[in-house]
Amino acid sequence: MSRLLRLFVAAYPPRPIVERWLEAAREMLPGDVTVGNPEQVHLTLIFLGEHDERELPDIRESIGRSIKGFAPLKLQPRHMIMLPDRGAPRLLAATTDLPAPLAEIQRRLSQRLALDRLRKSVFLPHLTLARFPGRSVERSTRPLPDAPFEITEIRLMRSRLLAGGAIHELDKAFALQPS
Repeated sequence: MSRLLRLFVAAYPPRPIVERWLEAAREMLPGDVTVGNPEQVHLTLIFLGEHDERELPDIRESIGRSIKGFAPLKLQPRHMIMLPDRGAPRLLAATTDLPAPLAEIQRRLSQRLALDRLRKSVFLPHLTLARFPGRSVERSTRPLPDAPFEITEIRLMRSRLLAGGAIHELDKAFALQPS
């Protein structure tokens, strides 16, 4: 009997950078807002939703083909912002630039793996640092002065929703390496 898996494809920044961002988030938010766990902070390239585990070989193959020939990526941190842009903010995120290779990888993944091909949304590279749904938090932004960092792999992740939040587990890592 197969089971459904909740999947997404992501890139993970180096932990020291994430820890600095989380510390800056603590300074920016009210004391009773909890920031994320450093192991969970990631840049989602595409959320796949629920898939039968029997689909994993095809999904892995599509990811491998989507990133083939790409060298490790340098990303430049930009700002900490609150999202969504309109209405009450529900989360604090770190944004980065969108270099052409990252945009192309995200486009390829979306083309190969997206179920809803009619949905056209602009990809905003961001990493969620804290969530505060249903809470009134004053909207603010702050620059991220960190130097560029390198992404050396893209990961297929499994997400399990629990009462205390989501747990992310690695399914497979795909190294970025030029042809």
